[in-house]
Formats: sequence, C-alpha cells, structure tokens
Amino acid sequence: MVAMGFVGKNIECADELLRESDRDTTERGQRMRQTGLAIVSSLIQALPTEPLQGTGYDLKTGKAWEPEHDWLAPWLRNATEDMRVLMRAYRRERAEGRRHPEWFAWVKQYADWLVQQQRTDGSFPRRWKRASNEVEEASGTTSYNPVPLLVLMSEETGDPKYRQSAIRAAEYVWSNWGTRRLYRRRNRQSIRCASSTVSAPRLTPCASNRDRDAQVFCIMRIVTVAVGDTLLSARVIPAEESVTLPPPLEANDAAPKNEAS
Repeated sequence: MVAMGFVGKNIECADELLRESDRDTTERGQRMRQTGLAIVSSLIQALPTEPLQGTGYDLKTGKAWEPEHDWLAPWLRNATEDMRVLMRAYRRERAEGRRHPEWFAWVKQYADWLVQQQRTDGSFPRRWKRASNEVEEASGTTSYNPVPLLVLMSEETGDPKYRQSAIRAAEYVWSNWGTRRLYRRRNRQSIRCASSTVSAPRLTPCASNRDRDAQVFCIMRIVTVAVGDTLLSARVIPAEESVTLPPPLEANDAAPKNEAS
C-alpha cells in the first residue's frame, strides 16, 4: 500500500529521495529522483478529487483502499501532514527551476476544501467519511495539524483566508489545551490532577515544570508560525505561575498489586 502522513509518510519519503538526489549526481541519485517523483504522481493520480476518498491506495489496483481499512480513511492528520511536506518540496524544487504545477493544484484543492470544513470555534473534524463532507469523527484534537499548511498557502497565494483559518485553528488549540497546560498524547486513558483522576482520553498534564514548558512551547510554536512573535509573547506563562503536577496515572499503577506473587 501507499499511505499519506502519520505512519505512512509516503510523500515525506519521496521528499527525502528528492533531497538526496540533489546531493548525489550519480546514477543512484537519478534513480532516487525518479522514484520520488513517481510516488508523488501516483498519489495525485489515485486521490485526485476532494473530498478525498482516502489517504492511501492499494498498489494492486491503484485505487483508494476499501472502507474496511479505516486507518487509511480521510483523516485530517494523514492528508495534512504530507500536503505540508509537498508544499515545501514544491517551493524547493521551484527554486531550482523545476516546475510542478500539478503539485500546487492538488494541495490548493485540498486546502480550499479544508478551509470550508473548519467549524465556528476554529476546530477541524478528526476524520470524514470517504469522498464526503460528512464527519466520521467530530473530535477537534488534531486541529493543530492544518496550521503550517495553511500558512504556506497564504504565503504562496497571498489569499488571507488561509492565514485567518490558521490563526483560528491555533487559537482553538491554545484555548482548549495550551491555557490548561495540557497536551495530547497517545496511550493515555486518564489524567491525574492534584490527588484525583479525571476521565480525559489522550490529555495528559505535564509531569514537571520543565516538561510543561517544552510542551507549551510546542503549542506556542504553532501560533508563532501563524501570526508571529507578538501573539507568542502574549501567550507566555510567567515562571512564577508554574505548578508542578504529579505524573499521569499509568495502567499498571491503577491495577491492584498481587501480594502473593
């Protein structure tokens, strides 16, 4: 299979091949370039329209994966991550005199559709049904993902709608998690706040001031990319307001100990 973003990262792999081909002028480098270009071309051909039919395709058929493969459905993260990489590759290639108008058209088509999917609170759905605007997973937890792509599109087109959308998404992430010093993390089913455990899947408070600062910076970095240092400085939490929180409750901690063993 060929898959976009997250754990597939086929366009990111293609970009790495193209980068290496620029460093290697031998036959090896030429093969890498051909392979990288073919990967990108195959995804554009397999997933040409919006809404996307999926975020990957079957190598046997050249078509989007069937519905039973949910992890290759139109996830916000999968498509957006690799679209962002492709836009950066597009800019780098253009600087070298190599034109790929079909790359830009494909990404812009996706970005234009994505802006229309943004909700009034600035968030984006986590997943859609295939080839549809109908939402499959409404959670806004991955709304941070479109921000860099939308900023790139704003720079490329001069259209302020992309930048405005990026700011709204970044504000959503900040107001829902950054201000509470929470970050999204997989494989966590609860968070511990003071002495109590509260149900909040995949949201974990920082275990220390140092970790908290690093995690808040990640959210701040998204905002900075979108709107510059002014908004960043307005969001900085003073050091004297730092609070040390206990580490998250692990599954093993929650299970009773077997003293007999």
